[in-house]
Amino acid sequence: MIIAALAAFGRDYTPQEIENPNVADRRVYVADPGNLVGSDVKERVNGMLYDLRRQTSAEVAVVVVPSIGDIPIEDFTEQVKLHTNLIKKEFGVKPTAFRNTELIYSDEIGAMVAGMGFRTMLAEGAKHVLGWKSPNYVYANAIDQKLRLLLRNYKLSDDIAFRFSNKSWDQWPLTADKYVQWLASDETPGEVINLFMDYETFGEHQNADTGIFEFMRALPKAILARKNGLEFATVTEAAKKHQPVAVLHCPHVMSWADEERDVTAWLGNELQNEAFSKLYAQKEKVAALKNPDFDYVWSFMQTSDHFYYMATKWLSDGDVHSYFNPYDSAYDAFINYMNVLSDFIIELDKAVAAKAAKKRA
Repeated sequence: MIIAALAAFGRDYTPQEIENPNVADRRVYVADPGNLVGSDVKERVNGMLYDLRRQTSAEVAVVVVPSIGDIPIEDFTEQVKLHTNLIKKEFGVKPTAFRNTELIYSDEIGAMVAGMGFRTMLAEGAKHVLGWKSPNYVYANAIDQKLRLLLRNYKLSDDIAFRFSNKSWDQWPLTADKYVQWLASDETPGEVINLFMDYETFGEHQNADTGIFEFMRALPKAILARKNGLEFATVTEAAKKHQPVAVLHCPHVMSWADEERDVTAWLGNELQNEAFSKLYAQKEKVAALKNPDFDYVWSFMQTSDHFYYMATKWLSDGDVHSYFNPYDSAYDAFINYMNVLSDFIIELDKAVAAKAAKKRA
């Protein structure tokens, strides 16, 4: 899935919709209705504005709203149609379960997915959304309650995806029997345990020397040997077997990325937003050209990884971004991307001009 899946659900805000946080707390000045920036950024900005307010008579406020709210929903739905048609072509079935890029989800995205005919969708079991509730149940979309939601158990998923080969982890080494004990434990209550991880977990993030393949070969047998109610199910089977226990309210976009569990991994700094804005400024020209070669490149230029590489996060998030980044820095990624984009724009403008000249001839 490409980056329009992140941006297609931007929206416009009216002043009446934006709550003034300074009313409740005189030290808070940043209003962020779309949860677009990280908590560390808000804290720094609030601190600076608080000091400014104490030293001057200035009235200050910061409102963070999407700069990409005019990107049409059609971009997202068109990508989904392409994926759906490809699966139908290759496997002979039309998919009814949906997994968005990086588990990106919101109430509005879920409703849009349901409107395209999907009956089940995967999402992150994020604490800031679930609160006290468990991810180990089926939930329903807040707008279209016919859409079933399966939420990732991020702790048990990341035990395999990230911690499996970490020798400093107090549970290393992780064996199949130990993992099954966790799955069957009273400390893991619920009706479903959703283990979602990247495919490259097996062989790339966790290479063969870690024992990951031996672990995965042993796991199914260890699960089925317990005969205590644990069983495997497809996404659709799990969603059909269990009724939703509640509606999941997620008004702001979330994902499985970084501590914030939002989309700032891709559209969270000036580099990313500048690159994205310049790319989408070419949309009308690409659409008017109707050239499959330019459509093909245009799609690849929207790949979310390009923008992920431009992230400028720190601490544990920064370590994860660096691990997955082929560039030495976010700035190198930005420069390389903008150079490629500039070349694309030059060729695009030539083609548009040639098409216009052909019409005049």
